[in-house]
Amino acid sequence: MLTKAILAALLSLGSLACFAGAPPTVVLPNRSLSPANVSPGAMPGTDHPPRFVSGKAPVYPISLLLSGKGGSCAIEFTVGVDGKAKDFKILSAPDKFADHAIIAVGSWVFAPATKDGVPVEARMRQSFSYTTR
Repeated sequence: MLTKAILAALLSLGSLACFAGAPPTVVLPNRSLSPANVSPGAMPGTDHPPRFVSGKAPVYPISLLLSGKGGSCAIEFTVGVDGKAKDFKILSAPDKFADHAIIAVGSWVFAPATKDGVPVEARMRQSFSYTTR
């Protein structure tokens, strides 16, 4: 559990966030994710899967942080031919974690999947872990 002094120091720097696909951790907001943190997995029907280009980690819901609650969520989404995420589906999560994950992923930029050299839409899944340790 975070002590009040540590929590106050972290909150003075801004809201907290989590990393996608990385070990559970608390990080500061506006931290860019690296492509290694976002993995498309196998994409049947494509020559090349979507490739994460840039984006920020989701913000840790402050009410859950203050209560000391952690958790995880998984979402599924489509990467369009324009490289933007859309058509979100929550696979598992408490609402607040999923809401923050969808907001973050909605701002991510991808290089779209390709088939025969032409950009195509592709579905992706991404999980997020949130912890206060």
